[in-house]
Amino acid sequence: MAKQCELIIGYLLPRRCEEKAITTCSKCGRAVCDLHARMGDEGILCRDCYEHVPPRTLKDKPRLPESVRKVIYRREDFDVFEAEREEEAFVSLS
Repeated sequence: MAKQCELIIGYLLPRRCEEKAITTCSKCGRAVCDLHARMGDEGILCRDCYEHVPPRTLKDKPRLPESVRKVIYRREDFDVFEAEREEEAFVSLS
């Protein structure tokens, strides 16, 4: 298979992967390189199908990778900082 990998890479400058494809995704059928191929329950999958996200195109807005999306802060996390009282704002830490 002499085809180019069809996955979109890059967050700030999205572009098509330049690596040579070694196989196709068993779910969406896109050509994928060794770097973007994952082994899933359904066989060899592309990175997007493996992470259960819709395939990207060059026209899509950048999205956060799965590893970053898992660490999004919850409302309770911000409550800790908002609970600080005004008189504590300049307390000496020494």
